[in-house]
Amino acid sequence: MMSVNMTKRQESRKPEVSRIASPHSGIWFSSDGNVPHRRLPSRNRCAMLGECPLFMRRCRVICSCSVQSGLELTRDYMHGKGITFGNEPGGILAKPVQDGINAVMSSPDMPFRWSFMPDAKTLVDTYADDDQVIAETEKLESWYGGMTSLAPKQAKLFADGAIYSLLMQVRDPYLDGHTGEWMMDKSLFERAFRIYWDAGYQIHVHVNGDAGLDRVLDALEMNLRRSPRYDHRTVLVHFAVSAEEQVQRISDLGAIVSGNPYYVTALSDQYSTVGLGPKRADAMVRLGDVSKAGIPWSLHSDMPMAPADPLFLMWCAVNRVTSSGRVAGPDQRVGAEEALRGVTIEAAYSLKLEDEIGSIEPGKRANFTILEDNPIAVDPIIIRDIKVWGTVMEGRVFPVEQAERKAALMPPVGGIGNMDADFARATLKHALKVVHTHL
Repeated sequence: MMSVNMTKRQESRKPEVSRIASPHSGIWFSSDGNVPHRRLPSRNRCAMLGECPLFMRRCRVICSCSVQSGLELTRDYMHGKGITFGNEPGGILAKPVQDGINAVMSSPDMPFRWSFMPDAKTLVDTYADDDQVIAETEKLESWYGGMTSLAPKQAKLFADGAIYSLLMQVRDPYLDGHTGEWMMDKSLFERAFRIYWDAGYQIHVHVNGDAGLDRVLDALEMNLRRSPRYDHRTVLVHFAVSAEEQVQRISDLGAIVSGNPYYVTALSDQYSTVGLGPKRADAMVRLGDVSKAGIPWSLHSDMPMAPADPLFLMWCAVNRVTSSGRVAGPDQRVGAEEALRGVTIEAAYSLKLEDEIGSIEPGKRANFTILEDNPIAVDPIIIRDIKVWGTVMEGRVFPVEQAERKAALMPPVGGIGNMDADFARATLKHALKVVHTHL
């Protein structure tokens, strides 16, 4: 999906800062792997994008205009990083919020397409009737249009807690003796897996710890034995802590991996002394083992948990350089070409879109990224410094320097009405749910 302009130009790199808090460590991380701030732990601190005004007590109203501005900034940031397609898994189940997002993201002048994946956890928890779960999931298709869409026959489930809060479910105890959390009770998780499995959906599962991974693989094996499916392509999302022997089981069961390599860059040093210990911390996101086993894998950012920057994610996976400058788990490094596939064709494969996007071939969408250097030819340590000239989106050329344009603002279906009040309530509810999931 990436086209490379071989003209080389080196410029100084400014780190993209996405501050993320770990309540067990009191550390705030920046996206370039440095640790800019140390703060005391607090159960009450939210850190989605630093001190996000959505959650500051002095903020009384979340207005649609401010969210529009934020979405336009996000649009331009992602375009500047060379993105031509993205997906929000476990997405939005608040119609006013989705309408506000569509006002920017569905616009015909968007430089990339964006799809959303249903939050199966909430849907299954809401509806007691299995058939209604699927019916309500399918109704979501009408929420999208233009440059946004619902990912067809795909759903997102959640296993264990987040990595930044050290609430993953792990086999061996944390160093300080605390325990992780489950995002879904076992009975609810198994019911959800069964419902979407029987309906023929591709299931994506948020899973961070090795004990969490055991639960996911157990559910997958149980459903494969009960009702075999070919090419189910179940996706293990995040894949932070895993055991070496679990890799073979992933392969045997036909699952694939969507890993976040930034965890190593941002967290391996700190988690070597807090939470996990050096052996588990350095082996996080063991893509080297996954690759050797022949398991398809891709990379993702989960922004703001990591920068939405494919070249930076490639750099993390290829080098595994931590905030202190050391290499964590050198045997888990992958090659530059593998990492490039991880943000192009393998990423498309993880969404069952490999026949439409992900590589430049006749019959596929004319979507690709133009770079100022070749990421598989340069010294791997400077992959993140490669500049993006622009993108081609279905035949339209979008240079990065012209990225700051105003998206057409489309009013939500049914008119404006009390949009701001409804939007504020729905946005706050959705944001709090996202925080609980990721931190």
